[in-house]
Amino acid sequence: MGKLLTILFLAALLLGIGAVQIKWVIEAYAVEEGNISGNVVNVLGQGVGEAYVYCEGNGIEVTYGPTDHCGEYSFVLPVPGTYTVWAENGFAESGKEEVTLTPQNPIVEHVDLILYASGPEDEDENEDEDNGNE
Repeated sequence: MGKLLTILFLAALLLGIGAVQIKWVIEAYAVEEGNISGNVVNVLGQGVGEAYVYCEGNGIEVTYGPTDHCGEYSFVLPVPGTYTVWAENGFAESGKEEVTLTPQNPIVEHVDLILYASGPEDEDENEDEDNGNE
C-alpha cells in the first residue's frame, strides 16, 4: 500500500509540474491584441471620409479603408510591436506616424493623420527655398 501511495504522489507531482510548464509555454507564445485608432483630418481639422489608412510593422501590412464620414479608423494588431501608420485619399497624403504597442500599453488612441494636398510638408525643403530667395 505504501508503494502505491508513493507512486500516486509522484505521478500527481509530475503531472502538476507538467501543467505548470505547459502554462509557461502557452504564456510565452501567446499573442495579445492591441489597437491603434484615430482620425484622418484635413488641414482645417475636419474629418476626411473615404480615406485609406495604411499600417506596417512586425512583418504585417494592413490597409484600413475607406474611413467613415468622420474620418475614423482602427487597427487590431499583435502586441508587442512598432508600427508605421499613414493615410491618403487619392489626391492628398499624410506624414507617417510611428506607434509602439506594448503589453503595458496595448491601446493607442488619437493617432490623428493630417492630409496635405501636396503631401506632408518637409520643413528642411522650405528652409532651403527661403534661403535661396534671400
